[in-house]
Amino acid sequence: MKFRVCVCLSVLAIATLAAGQRVITYHSNGAFASIDSFSNGNTFGSLSVTRNGVGSTAQTNMFLSFTIFDDNFNVITSSFGFGTIPGNSLRGDGTGAMTLDLDLSAAPNYTLCTFTPNTGTICASPGQGTINLSWRRLDQFSYHSVDNLIQSYPGVRYQVSGTGDGSSASVQGTIFGTTLAYYNAGIGSQRQASHSVFIP
Repeated sequence: MKFRVCVCLSVLAIATLAAGQRVITYHSNGAFASIDSFSNGNTFGSLSVTRNGVGSTAQTNMFLSFTIFDDNFNVITSSFGFGTIPGNSLRGDGTGAMTLDLDLSAAPNYTLCTFTPNTGTICASPGQGTINLSWRRLDQFSYHSVDNLIQSYPGVRYQVSGTGDGSSASVQGTIFGTTLAYYNAGIGSQRQASHSVFIP
């Protein structure tokens, strides 16, 4: 099983595609933690975070997707975010345990976008909301990945190319006050990864 490899900025480029689509590209190398989770039957959350180097002084970045559906599985709102977060908000080196305690209002270089079917996508920097998650390595299984992974969400597409090594993990905590359950989670390290966020 593969987990989403997380985002770490060392180079940021924003280009406008011919069809008016923006693409934000990141390059990364460092420890990561990730989670994919459903909760309450109508909420899906996905988050990946990593460092570009060692310790809290290394550049630290995050990709987030958080979608709420109605009872017919139609999208009500979808939030997604990308960019740099304070290095001291992430603790751990990917080998045993990691924690993320983040107040988005204290991350001016992080962009949070909200998509609704009627209004399209609206983005703000900084965003609002808190994320508090704790991972612990389980070693139920481990993996080595060589990825060219593309994942699509309402209002955004996320693509990762690179290599990594990870392990299964347990996770506890909340995203925007919602406790996520039924999850896949992992921690580990990645090398020479390239990440792209495509926004219509």
